[in-house]
Amino acid sequence: MTGLAPGDRDSGLGGHHVEDLGPILLVEDNPGDADYIEEILSDQRSQLIHATSIARATEVLRDGAVNAVLLDLGLPDGNGVECVHAIRGVASDAPIVVLTGLDEERLALQCLEAGAQDYIPKSDLKGTALARAIRYAAARTREASERLRAEQLHALLAGIVEASDDAVFSGGPDGTITSWNPAAERIFGYSSSEAIGTRAHDLLRAVDVENAVEQRGILAVALQGGSVGEHEIALLARDGRQMTLSMVAFGLPDAEGAIQQFGAICRDVTEKRRQEAQMRAQFEMLKIRDRQMRQLTARLNTVREEEQKRIAREVHDELGQLLTALKMDVWWMNRKLDAGTPLADILVPKLNDASELIDATIETVRRIAAQLRPSALDVLGLAAAVEDEARRFELRTGLTAECRIDESDLPRSEIATAFFRVLQEMLTNIIRHAQASHVRIEFTTTEDEWRLTVTDDGKGFAEIPKEETSLGLLGMRERVELFGGSIRIAPNVPTGAQVSARVPR
Repeated sequence: MTGLAPGDRDSGLGGHHVEDLGPILLVEDNPGDADYIEEILSDQRSQLIHATSIARATEVLRDGAVNAVLLDLGLPDGNGVECVHAIRGVASDAPIVVLTGLDEERLALQCLEAGAQDYIPKSDLKGTALARAIRYAAARTREASERLRAEQLHALLAGIVEASDDAVFSGGPDGTITSWNPAAERIFGYSSSEAIGTRAHDLLRAVDVENAVEQRGILAVALQGGSVGEHEIALLARDGRQMTLSMVAFGLPDAEGAIQQFGAICRDVTEKRRQEAQMRAQFEMLKIRDRQMRQLTARLNTVREEEQKRIAREVHDELGQLLTALKMDVWWMNRKLDAGTPLADILVPKLNDASELIDATIETVRRIAAQLRPSALDVLGLAAAVEDEARRFELRTGLTAECRIDESDLPRSEIATAFFRVLQEMLTNIIRHAQASHVRIEFTTTEDEWRLTVTDDGKGFAEIPKEETSLGLLGMRERVELFGGSIRIAPNVPTGAQVSARVPR
């Protein structure tokens, strides 16, 4: 670098004070000029980093960012515009201020074209002038970067709009369309050249007056600076096809912030709404079929119970009466035989054996009849039937069965039968699986439901059984679900298990 004349040196320390300039890279091989520049920037709150060559400058720039580069054009390893290119190759965003001689103005302009932000003649190297040049260079760099980012963002948004599956369009204050993306062409059926310049109301044709008023209101709100969130409206495509669109509208401010245009995004949800309606219809059909199946199951259960009642009555009344008559005949013959006669010695033991067999048969008939349809359930009601079943359970298993029954408002008819059959299945499961010694049977009535709870002190459940592997559980659940009820299974504390059946009143 050509040295500065002594008369050109001016510290510029005239009391002027500017904002902090931060780290500044000075690329200058002349020690005197470097000292002078450091002196005039001493009160500018800057951190000056000195490099005497392009090679050293690139090392500094690779190590960290600087706020500006003061670049001499005559260096040991670079000269003229190539110095700017070298710095730009390492730090593309760093502001560059070129230091020129009196006869280097043309070269300085070439440097500006190469990417420098400013140049300052060496004769004008005053503190405030140099600081001002640095600030302006940094400002121009920021503006250029922001402009580039804005252009890139605009291009990105334009690409997103072009690639969007949603119709995106904008319009002026009178509703005239100013932009129309490919998705809008596909959804509405109008090309971009047809749409731009046409009023939105002529393209977005409503199916009725209500939707027309709604559409105009949405765009009016947007032009007043408001925004309208997702709002569904019914419009007609160019071919007359009715569409359901989810529409969003908003105002678009200009550079001064005034709303001069509206923007809108429309998503075609016609097929989605059609599928939703179809799914709702199918769901309603499933509900109807489920209700029909429940009614059919209830009818089948009623028919089964009636048939079991008929069989139980015939077994008890007819077969029981015949066996009773047979027993009376055997008893009569036994009385008529004279004791001590050879015939009596032969027949009496046989008649006694026959009488015992008849007694056992009568008891078996009664048990089968009770299993088919307990007479206590029809004659005395649910409470008596539960207590009778508990007594039979004790006789059959040797376990103790405790009954606690709230008889204030017991269910009757089909619900009572369902509870009784569930109780039978619960007790059968205890016999098969629980290894219990004591069972507690509780029937309670609340304002909302009837509840049957059976608790045992057995080994409990390792895990809650699944319906697909437990037909008994499935049968219990089906019986109570016919009346809107449910089955709940829980391990007892500390051992055993608890099963409850609940039916709403």
